[in-house]
Amino acid sequence: MLELRLLNDADLPLVEGWLNKKHVKRYYDVPGLCSIDDWIHEIKERHGEFSFLTHLIISHKGRPIGFCQYYKCVDSDEDWGALEVEGSYCIDYLIGEEAYLGKGLGKESLTKLVDKIFTLPDAKRIVADFDESNKASEKALLSSGFKLFDSTMYHTRYDRYVIEKEQRVSIRPYMSSDENGLFAMIEREGVEWTYYQGENRARYVEALSKDTPYLLFEGDALCGYIRAHDDFGFGVYVLDLLVDKAYRGKEYGRMLIEQVCRDFPNDTVYVMSDVNPYYEKLGYGVEGTIFIAQT
Repeated sequence: MLELRLLNDADLPLVEGWLNKKHVKRYYDVPGLCSIDDWIHEIKERHGEFSFLTHLIISHKGRPIGFCQYYKCVDSDEDWGALEVEGSYCIDYLIGEEAYLGKGLGKESLTKLVDKIFTLPDAKRIVADFDESNKASEKALLSSGFKLFDSTMYHTRYDRYVIEKEQRVSIRPYMSSDENGLFAMIEREGVEWTYYQGENRARYVEALSKDTPYLLFEGDALCGYIRAHDDFGFGVYVLDLLVDKAYRGKEYGRMLIEQVCRDFPNDTVYVMSDVNPYYEKLGYGVEGTIFIAQT
């Protein structure tokens, strides 16, 4: 499980060590803009000059693996360009432990940080400035619903990404009150999903109550759905995956599958497919074949 907690004095040597690691320092030590010493000074002065910053430690199963921070843009003297500063928060985040890189924990940390900030009553948008060469962070930001806002920051080395609160992407378990919205999306899909409509709807609702379904929202708009079946420790099977046609091309299908994987970390997750090219594009391997014994 991944958690965010407030940084304390005992964390300072750990964070300083992370900032000086090669995979972090290349992005956080920027000549003429910000040095590693500047970062450490800000953290040490978090109860004084830089009290407007909130510093957090990213922990995975109780082990510290990274660092993040957020602050109101109005409290900083940075050049925000055309950004509407009121209601805007800026973030920074990093995974410091090399053993935890490439496991999706950067994106998961970003999601938790975004969720935390958007619980604040005055938060309307979140901004993140990242080195244009940091492709891992770019991918995490885009797949989390951020959009490129400005690519001319700091002499073009940095790109600015923004997510509006009403456009944020969130995933949560299906509830019975979601039935009409879900079936409206299914009906929009057309002939390929007609089996679940009409007289079969009641049976499908019953299946939803026994399986593990999730819904994906962009703001308040339902735009994705997945249904997984837990085979009691012998694997988890994704039976249905649907992204509304108007919202495709944003990696929402991948995000839904990754949600299932996070919630069943000790199980093999299989996807039942009738669109193999899509899953091959995601990099998933083929495992077995399904045969029809009776129709």
